[in-house]
Amino acid sequence: MRVYNLRRSLHFFCLNATFIQMPLSKKIKTMKSTLVFGLILLLTTGCNKTNKENKIPVDNNIIGKWAYTENFYGTGLPGSWHPVVPAGQTIEFKPDGTFIASQSFLNGADHFEMVDNVTIKFLPVATATGYQLMTYQVKTADRELYLAPMPLCIEGCNNKFIR
Repeated sequence: MRVYNLRRSLHFFCLNATFIQMPLSKKIKTMKSTLVFGLILLLTTGCNKTNKENKIPVDNNIIGKWAYTENFYGTGLPGSWHPVVPAGQTIEFKPDGTFIASQSFLNGADHFEMVDNVTIKFLPVATATGYQLMTYQVKTADRELYLAPMPLCIEGCNNKFIR
């Protein structure tokens, strides 16, 4: 390993010595070429992508209409599942990020974004941040979707949807 590092150091020293011995006009030409190459490299690779290009793709398992059937909550005791009132509510996820809320679930939200493979961001929502994060789980065999707000409730809370 030391031999490799020594060879590297000698190679750099030789290149440096060669550059020092060059005539001034050749040094300027070399420095200009290096500067132009560096500038081109910076301009082609140094820019960030826009937010649209950095977004996580929509999970196709959630796209479509879901019937809001039950919610899980507790009042100081271990929680339990309760039927949604009024019955017959639905939510819908569209491939373009449009969200159609139900009467009692995220009413007012009209857009969603995938944050990662377990989290969805709903907006606009009447919170201090203007959005609501929720974890999601799709049970494809049972045709069920579970959405739980983040941070989680102390006693536990969850929302169940079916296709």
